[in-house]
Amino acid sequence: MGKVKEPTATYYSRPMLNALRNHIKNRVEQMDDAELLSKISSMLDKDEESFEERYQRAKEFAYAHFDPKFAKELEEENFLIGKPIPCQYTNNEFEKELKLSEASGNATDEEVKAAFKLWMNLK
Repeated sequence: MGKVKEPTATYYSRPMLNALRNHIKNRVEQMDDAELLSKISSMLDKDEESFEERYQRAKEFAYAHFDPKFAKELEEENFLIGKPIPCQYTNNEFEKELKLSEASGNATDEEVKAAFKLWMNLK
């Protein structure tokens, strides 16, 4: 008699997925093998560029364009790779800051275009 195969959903309920995620996280945190960690990272990444490539590119950019102290802070946070940029404002405060910055006239249209060109070329 052949084996009966149960649907995957039977085993992978939400609590099981959470337990599996925690198990993997704990195992990865104990690893020191850079090559194996790199393979795991590439399995998890959907991007064409590896984490190592993104990290190196972010590091070079941060230390070339920012104050070294700030670049070091970014490095301690892995240059926020895969994380949203933290916002220190509430929505109302952000709207107020946005209006103030737009009204300040501190950047010419050419400077803004140059900044966007630099930003777009980093992707």
